Amino acid sequence: RLVGSEMCIRDSGCIFKDEYGSSFTVSGGHNMGMTLADEYDMDIQNHPSAAYKAKGDDWYVISYLENDRIYYKKCFINGEYWNTWYFDYPSWLADSYNNKCAAIESTFTPGWKSGRALY
Repeated sequence: RLVGSEMCIRDSGCIFKDEYGSSFTVSGGHNMGMTLADEYDMDIQNHPSAAYKAKGDDWYVISYLENDRIYYKKCFINGEYWNTWYFDYPSWLADSYNNKCAAIESTFTPGWKSGRALY
């Protein structure tokens, strides 16, 4: 069970943690010149052995294993806003958490993309 633990920098999101050391972070803000291509390329460069990566018109996903932890990130970027969620968990929880991660990934849509934006 993930429980909210603290606010992110500048109140731009929230971090949720569980008793196993797993962490789920959701954040977003105004885009200050980031491009999807630059962010994606930076993540691929930082994690060249990524197990999974995908990219669309305004989003990308990357997943990788590092220090016996699985990391999963989905990022949306447009000209005005960015929204990102991260999920990291111990690799021994993969059988349980991979499905949870897939469910979150398939339903996470930023407000600016869904028409439910709060400004």
